Amino acid sequence: MSKIKIRTAQNVEVAFTPASIGDRIIAYLIDLVVYFAWILVFSLIATWLDDSLFNNRIRTILFFGFGILPLFFYDLICEIWLNGQSIGKRARNIKVIKLDGSAPTIGAYILRWIFRIIDFSIFGQWVGVVAIAAGGKGQRLGDMVAGTTVVRIEPKVSLDALRQPVLDEAYEVMIPEVSLLSDADIEIIRQVIQRVEETQDERLLSQTAQKLKEIMQIESNLDDNAFLTQVLNDHTFLMAYGDE
Repeated sequence: MSKIKIRTAQNVEVAFTPASIGDRIIAYLIDLVVYFAWILVFSLIATWLDDSLFNNRIRTILFFGFGILPLFFYDLICEIWLNGQSIGKRARNIKVIKLDGSAPTIGAYILRWIFRIIDFSIFGQWVGVVAIAAGGKGQRLGDMVAGTTVVRIEPKVSLDALRQPVLDEAYEVMIPEVSLLSDADIEIIRQVIQRVEETQDERLLSQTAQKLKEIMQIESNLDDNAFLTQVLNDHTFLMAYGDE
């Protein structure tokens, strides 16, 4: 499947593979298994409740409040709390992201959830499937409205690139301004390093280093590769010892 290219807020172009229709269908089926398992467990609990403890009205409230509503909001709750994944999506290594590569807002998740009614209910499953197949960006109607897509989670960085040096408390931070960077910024740096290894496109190093210097408002005499490596090392150290 062709990749979609996303230009991040750091002005770095990153490629993602859209989740295939097959992956999304399998993820949906796994979520259906979760639905049925929840109904089965709740039904068993309901049969154990003594009628003398709960009248019919309370039993009805409990049934809808704890049996039906969690399933109704299942996708929305999962995607918000599991960082763009339901249990099925997590099993298939796919997730929801914004078209700029960032994590969706709660509002975006809500829009996706509302449009599920159109994508998968009113006209059957075909609206969502056709939209995903025809759009080229792995988007159903809900994704188009919310500015999101569903992508395959792939290892973006080799083991060697991910393997950070072991840093002890004697390590000296050269760029303390790395504390201004988010985890998403650090992940982008790792992706850029990996992509440069694959494509030998040194311009990516220069663009990324320059953008980071602008964010941190610093200058550096290090070459671009050494600068990015130093940023990763300093960030690793500050994450481990910064609060001590």
